[in-house]
Order: sequence, then C-alpha cells, then structure tokens
Amino acid sequence: MLKIKRKLLPNSWETYVTHWLEYLEASGYTEDTIRCRYYKISRLARLLNQPPEDITGQQLVELFAHQDWKRETRKGYSSTIRSFYS
Repeated sequence: MLKIKRKLLPNSWETYVTHWLEYLEASGYTEDTIRCRYYKISRLARLLNQPPEDITGQQLVELFAHQDWKRETRKGYSSTIRSFYS
C-alpha cells in the first residue's frame, strides 16, 4: 500500500478514503496521481466538514460554485469527487 501522510484527512473520512486509495492503486494509477487525488479529497472533506455519507449532490454543487478555481483545477476536483463516490 502506498504510504501517504494522512494528517489532512478528517477522521470520519478515513475508512472510506483508505478503501478508495486501495481501489486507485489496484486500478494502476501512479503514485503521483494517487497522492494528488488524496490531497484533493482531503481538501474537499475539510471544506464540507461532515462525514462523506452525509454529503448531498446539492452541497457539492454549492461548494464548487463558491470556489475561485481555474478551469483545470475545477476539472481535477470534479474528477476526484466522481471517482470517490463511484
């Protein structure tokens, strides 16, 4: 298993993210991609400030709408959250 410093992740997300990272690794994603996705999901988890099972689609829409992200950044976060919830 890839070693990632997990101090950024809220405790309520830990189990879900661990399983998701295992999926990414088993799917052949590179270490750099997995680290990048981990950083993004950690940031989203902190911004949302509640467990992943309580997040609604509307909350994600509102969160994304209020971020001052450039197009490629928004695309990266969108791809990450879709992968996490798929």
